[in-house]
Amino acid sequence: SPMYKSKTEIILGLSKIKGIGSAKILDLYDTIIKKTDNISLITNDLLLQYNIDLSPVWHDVEKDITYATSNGISITTIADKNFPTISSLNVPKGDRPVILYFIGNISLLQSPDKNIAIIGTRTPDAIGTAACRIITNIAVKNGFNTISGLANGCDSLAHEETYNIGGKTIA
Repeated sequence: SPMYKSKTEIILGLSKIKGIGSAKILDLYDTIIKKTDNISLITNDLLLQYNIDLSPVWHDVEKDITYATSNGISITTIADKNFPTISSLNVPKGDRPVILYFIGNISLLQSPDKNIAIIGTRTPDAIGTAACRIITNIAVKNGFNTISGLANGCDSLAHEETYNIGGKTIA
């Protein structure tokens, strides 16, 4: 698969193949991917040792990267130095993320004791909106970073409020 140029692209490719989940990607990472920086050697080993051909999913990988890049979204995978450490004690292998799409400062995820996810309904009423803003203010003023998705409603309100009061946020 000459079109793959990085370990991140290989991991994105593996994630597109039916039947390959996080646990399998972590195993392949440990046995093949992290052992060399030679991308063609990795793709050949995947094909020869595991019968995994990444060629058919290249278009999907390219599409994801193009979409992310054009929308200010960064991608990090277990192959990257900035990928947050996830304790194997807390999260079973099959539930551990191997890819993160994000907007913001990824290094915030390295301090889990300083992070908070403020979540709630996607359609908060006036009271829910006020509560979300108050809770966010309290958290940020106490040194917490807002970490969550960018879903409509409370998630987005928490990020917006964090930004407005000069806090740190990542989605």
